[in-house]
Amino acid sequence: YAYSMKATEKSDVYSMGIVMMELVSGRMPTDSRFAEAMEDMVKWVQRCVTSRSSSSSSGDGGGTSRSPGCEEVVDECLKPLSQHDLDSVFELLDIAVECTRSNPSDRPAARHVSDRLLHMSRRHRTTPNCTKRVSSSTDYD
Repeated sequence: YAYSMKATEKSDVYSMGIVMMELVSGRMPTDSRFAEAMEDMVKWVQRCVTSRSSSSSSGDGGGTSRSPGCEEVVDECLKPLSQHDLDSVFELLDIAVECTRSNPSDRPAARHVSDRLLHMSRRHRTTPNCTKRVSSSTDYD
């Protein structure tokens, strides 16, 4: 959209990826920490997701290893997370990274993103020991 000034399915998919990153990180793309690090939100999330999946698939006996600093992507308000929930968060971020690929033709179709999110939601609801956190606070700021 930024270049063509036309909304397309692929620009909407990019925006959806940004929204997913915002929801997980609790940060806005204009957060001053990105400017200080000379990095944008997409590159920051992509770096963490890529380094996490590299360390998880390095043959160390399972997908539980995490790259140092990767959990910094997850908003403190969402923590603590079980391993299952953390895996789901990073699966969501994997989708977000795909949605924000620089070449629009490399981004998934909106329907594909929707199907993957729906599949994640259904799988998460049927997982044993899935706990639903409910805030006991009634103070809505």
